[in-house]
Amino acid sequence: MRPTERLRRLIRLPARAGSIRADVDAEIAYHLEATERDLVSAGMSPDDARREAKRRFGDVERVRESLGTLDRQGARRTLRGDFWRGWWQDLARSARTLRREPGFAAVVAVTLALGIGANSTMFRVLDRVLLQPAPHVRDDGSLSLLYFQRESPKFGRVTYTSQSFPAYESMRRDFAPMGDLGAWWVTSVSSGTGGAARKLEVSFVTPNLFSILGVRAWTGRLFAPDEWEAEAVPTAVVTHEYASANYGSPAFSIGQSVPIGRKTYTIIGVTPPGFVGADLRPVDLFVTMPTAIDERIGAKWRTNVNNRWLQIVASRAPDVTPTQAGHAMTSALQNFGRANAKGDSAVTVVAGSIVRAKRPDGAVTARIALWLGGVTLLVLLVACANVANLLLARATRRRRELAVHLALGVSPARLMRAMVTETLLLGVSGGVLAVLLSTWGDAFLRATLLKDMPWNGEVVDARQGVFVALLVLLSALTAGSLPAFVASRTTVLDALKSGVREGGGRRHSARTMLVVLQGTLSVVLMIGAGLFVRSFARAASADLGFVAEQLIVATPELGESVNSPEEFEAHWLRMEERVRRLPGVVAVAQSVTVPFESQWTYSVLLNGDTLPPIKGGGPYLNGISTDYFRALQTPVIRGRDFSDTDRKGSMPVAIVNERMAAVLWPNVEPIGQCFGVQEFDGCMTVVGVVPDARMTEMTEDAPAQYYLPIGQWSPNMRALMVRRSLEGGVGELDVRRAILDAEPTLPFVEVRPASMILEQQLRAWKLGATMFTLFGVLGLVVAALGLYSVVAHDVSQRSHEIGVRMALGASRADVARLVVGSGMRQALAGVTLGIALSWVVSVRVADLLFETSPRDPVIYGGVVVLLLAVALAASLLPARRAARMDPIEVLRD
Repeated sequence: MRPTERLRRLIRLPARAGSIRADVDAEIAYHLEATERDLVSAGMSPDDARREAKRRFGDVERVRESLGTLDRQGARRTLRGDFWRGWWQDLARSARTLRREPGFAAVVAVTLALGIGANSTMFRVLDRVLLQPAPHVRDDGSLSLLYFQRESPKFGRVTYTSQSFPAYESMRRDFAPMGDLGAWWVTSVSSGTGGAARKLEVSFVTPNLFSILGVRAWTGRLFAPDEWEAEAVPTAVVTHEYASANYGSPAFSIGQSVPIGRKTYTIIGVTPPGFVGADLRPVDLFVTMPTAIDERIGAKWRTNVNNRWLQIVASRAPDVTPTQAGHAMTSALQNFGRANAKGDSAVTVVAGSIVRAKRPDGAVTARIALWLGGVTLLVLLVACANVANLLLARATRRRRELAVHLALGVSPARLMRAMVTETLLLGVSGGVLAVLLSTWGDAFLRATLLKDMPWNGEVVDARQGVFVALLVLLSALTAGSLPAFVASRTTVLDALKSGVREGGGRRHSARTMLVVLQGTLSVVLMIGAGLFVRSFARAASADLGFVAEQLIVATPELGESVNSPEEFEAHWLRMEERVRRLPGVVAVAQSVTVPFESQWTYSVLLNGDTLPPIKGGGPYLNGISTDYFRALQTPVIRGRDFSDTDRKGSMPVAIVNERMAAVLWPNVEPIGQCFGVQEFDGCMTVVGVVPDARMTEMTEDAPAQYYLPIGQWSPNMRALMVRRSLEGGVGELDVRRAILDAEPTLPFVEVRPASMILEQQLRAWKLGATMFTLFGVLGLVVAALGLYSVVAHDVSQRSHEIGVRMALGASRADVARLVVGSGMRQALAGVTLGIALSWVVSVRVADLLFETSPRDPVIYGGVVVLLLAVALAASLLPARRAARMDPIEVLRD
């Protein structure tokens, strides 16, 4: 039989058209010949009989086509019936067989569930972060987030996502023939006063943002164009979640009032469930910019070209590609930069994916999530290899049973299908368990590593259900194909004559290869875990230029009672002094910006010229009060700190960090030097130098930074930096209570440890370290179980041989060494291949690590020792059982 015909019969395809045509032709020929014989017997000549037979038969071609159609339909019906009856019989037989072996079925189902559940959990994360835009955002290919890139020969490419409002207006005006631009800015805002005060996440938007994103109101209405004007009645659109939590039903929220900062807003609409804007950042409500932006960005936000704060999304016309849109907006922004003497004249605009994680320069968290997705596939592969090992061992035990089936006429193909059906049934059981594990894993990720990501919908939605179903099918085929193929090749006579102990070399080799594969993949997983754990540890203990431990950040918002700058300063001084009197407080200072959370920039001028781009960004500006550097435990390494005499009317002074000093005055003493700042009159004289500090990103070099005394520059945006003693004694609640004692009418006061802010920077490495470790340990456990099962099965197969050895004088220690040596040789092969594979692959994750070599010898050595120790433990139990065998009992069986 030809191979193609064998394949056709194996998968039960209908008969080929040529075969049916031949059968029909034979049937027609038979009828014609029979009629012709009868006519010849009645006395007709052969030629006349042949013509008469054709005349009586009628149109041969029409009959041939009719019979062919009937035969094809009958063949299909028969094959479909045989196919479904066969599968039903295989399923029923598999269920009966597995019911007799509940322990085996449970082990296989749990093993597959661990691998499938891990992949299901990571799929939900990847689906939310990388594959889909934010909920309810239109995904028709016409939306693009704008990214801004600046390159310099010295510092390379820098990508950022924010722009000033004047730049946004200029780009929108020039881009109008090709589409439209919308913008937003999300920040935390206080709502209410006193005990009822709370923090809300508010998105300040342009009124066209909702229409650009393709979002409609769930109830009520969204913003109208005239609500962009500052004098319009303050209105707000709330999220479905906020309305449900605060008003019981979204419909009841319409017309309600909500205080936001200094104003009261009327709710006019509710967004669909899960909608938070174009970003995956939790939002409570939306307001238009002019209604409340002044007190946060400053009164000159419409004209200030230095303050980049807006995120921008573009809606392109159907015939406009992202590349064309990027070119058009690049031209508009560069023209704007030249007109305003800004660095934007050298910036390139990229119309990138609406999914933030697909930013042009790649987001670290998204790339780590992708690697974690690959890691979970490795875990599933380890699980499949383990299941294949178990199925091979089971097939060896069932050799005689399978040989009887073959002897009774069951074809090898049917036997393979029956065994794959068993694996598929086990895979379905594992898939059900995997959904439960995925529910737990999803809750774990929400509560620990991805707390700030908005989640909506069911834990297992249709997309995830389809993904799990595909994994079940692929896992069953991957794990069941090799054992089924080996079982179908059973030699009937040899199997019926031999005992179970004579398992055959091919089966042993296949199982050994699977164990080596598990060991190899486990090494890769554990090395990845070690690299990310070390990265997280080094990032958490990195020198930031300030000490985050025991540092508390408080951000009060003054209410409408402030009527003048002098009164504003008096309020802040009262809060500062009241917190300073708390027992256990070492230092308190006011600061305009907060490290890793907010930055302020104005163009710096040296000898009348604007500075070129600086590696690490900046120069960034911060306004501080005395004791700021003491509160952050940052020393002043040259010159002096600010003092109470550095106030308005005195000589303008500044403190710079080492990077800014090196850029502006290389090889020159910076103390006494002078530089200008746009928006300020006069020249700032440098009176001190402090060490560099990371202020924006952990992975970036420390930016150029300069500080002005808050007495000479005092914007409304401020925070209190509170340093407490190592002994503690004062907590966030004490600081909040002290601030409210000083200012009882304050709105919500947010008080956080600086370590909480720093945690956002560490999230990527924490995610990688946690998940790599979990999956690495999971893969290691599964691999250890696989090694144990192989060694234990070899012991049972070789029990007769071991009995003979012991009868001939081998000691129990010799037998134990024989068994342990077999297991360790397989483990060493897996470790060797795993080290080689990790050595090649690890360089691909080098840029995701923090101050950690991808080929760290300590991590590689530790993983080798760990894997060999686990392999030794997995081999000792079967070795102990082998050493305790009674040779007389074994040889008697």
